[in-house]
Amino acid sequence: MPEPKVAFHTLGCKVNQYDSAGMEQLFLERGYQVVGFDEVAEVYVINSCAVTGRSEAKSRQAARRAARQNPRAVVALVGCYPQVDAQAAELPGVQVVAGVHDRHRIVDLVEAAGHPDGTSRMPTTGPEFGDLPAPHFAGRSRALLKIQDGCDGSCTYCIVPAARGPARSRSAESVLRDACRLLEAGYQEIVLTGIRLGAYGRDLGDIDLAGIIARLGELGRFRLRLSSLEPEDVTGRLVEALAASPVICPHLHLPLQSGSDRILASMGRRYRAAGFAQLVEGVRGIWPDAAVTTDVIVGFPGEGAREYEETLALVEKLAFSRLHVFKYSPRPGTPARDFPEQVPAAEKAGRSLALIRLGRRLAHEFHRGFVGRHVEVLVEEEPDRGLLQGLTGHYVRARFAGSSRWCHRLVTVRVTGAHPAGVEGEPVGRDG
Repeated sequence: MPEPKVAFHTLGCKVNQYDSAGMEQLFLERGYQVVGFDEVAEVYVINSCAVTGRSEAKSRQAARRAARQNPRAVVALVGCYPQVDAQAAELPGVQVVAGVHDRHRIVDLVEAAGHPDGTSRMPTTGPEFGDLPAPHFAGRSRALLKIQDGCDGSCTYCIVPAARGPARSRSAESVLRDACRLLEAGYQEIVLTGIRLGAYGRDLGDIDLAGIIARLGELGRFRLRLSSLEPEDVTGRLVEALAASPVICPHLHLPLQSGSDRILASMGRRYRAAGFAQLVEGVRGIWPDAAVTTDVIVGFPGEGAREYEETLALVEKLAFSRLHVFKYSPRPGTPARDFPEQVPAAEKAGRSLALIRLGRRLAHEFHRGFVGRHVEVLVEEEPDRGLLQGLTGHYVRARFAGSSRWCHRLVTVRVTGAHPAGVEGEPVGRDG
């Protein structure tokens, strides 16, 4: 009897990517074959996103597409969208609906739905951490490792706390066990992920993020990278632990969102512009080699020319190495959706474009600082024959000529050129 086929479609963040890889592993362990989402399969799993109304719409579109591809298939809609919108359970063609806390039961839910009396399960969240098996990231140089889920924040534009539930952490033993498995599988870099990564360990009481980083650093020679950290979670103890770690990548992502105190207060952010600047300067004082990247939201309700100029000025002053710019999108179910002084779409577009241009200039200046230096590049792909591409520890994209045999390996490269998107160079001490 041929193996049943399952296909995945993942929307949203790195945490969702990790969860999808974990669910794939569950299906593989039960004898399923994982295929592309555009292929005919017996099961389709849509790991949804609810951060914007557009991402919800994409989740619905994916479910309808799956039902059209194979009307007899079991279609499962899981994750954040059904967690925040009960109407997701009414979508035609969807047999399984599961929230963020039920993904570890996905195979059982799917197989139950395949029976004549099959049922869907409504989403739930719980206070404990829902473990998925250590996933395999096929064809990837880097592996994600989720160590935390949920958020206790109250940002007025964000639906994530409602979707993901309260902050909760994996045990240190579980984190270390899966990290060892990933290293044994040959991954050269592990990326620690979480919805609010800096809150790791607060619910455990016996460890924090600095502590788990120190323990991971004892596992051997590899690269360890952090995903985004909330500014208020970055303590002097944490920065000192990062600077001292033999494995940590010199890169911090700290979301600014706005350089205006008035807008930050309206957003429900727990810091102000001067405090954020002091934090970044403090990080660079302890860890001068670190690259600092950020997120900015433009066009938040009430953002006028003055508030926007304050953001521009702070971004330029702090000279981020990479800037992610988002146009504010009203999210149903969040307080900010009903705020007065909504910014016109054309104004958002203009502000976004100007910030993107500033970000490209700052990135180019940062990249020029590597010319003539040796950097370690984790090769991810060969976009053209004989041309390799990967990331440095500073999260800079690098291209250089080399052998396809170097894919998924760490290669020392001398940087010879820089541009806004990254750097170019030549391998050092490699004979192919």
